[in-house]
Amino acid sequence: MVQTNNPFAGVGKAPLNFGGAYVLEGKHALKIKECKLVRSQQKNADMFIAVFNVIESSNPAMLVGSERSWAVNFQHPSALSNLKTFVVAALNCKEEDVDEATCSAIVHDSQPLRGVVLNCEGNTVKTKRGTDFTKMSWSFLKAA
Repeated sequence: MVQTNNPFAGVGKAPLNFGGAYVLEGKHALKIKECKLVRSQQKNADMFIAVFNVIESSNPAMLVGSERSWAVNFQHPSALSNLKTFVVAALNCKEEDVDEATCSAIVHDSQPLRGVVLNCEGNTVKTKRGTDFTKMSWSFLKAA
């Protein structure tokens, strides 16, 4: 076996890490930077990720100008409902206007939601397993 001192050795076989600084509890104004669909090797699941710039926040840990993200794991039963609630707010539309094509469009390279500002309120709730989870409520604030 050949040893190497190259710090990049093995990077080709490493899984991608889409982790980030998540949106925390509190009331926030968040500007959408990017929406994407990724395959998480770590969770072995498809994930919808929304990335935001913080415009304002009641939580001192969420600094104005910082980047935060929100993820939907499609393995969870509430995934589609959580995604639909976000999309209705981001598009400022009726729930019947959201379908597969709508969701596919928002993760397109053109990033149609980039610049949209949303109100977000995060509240900590207990999951069925007894762990803490930050539940998000979304509402439209400003178009791009």
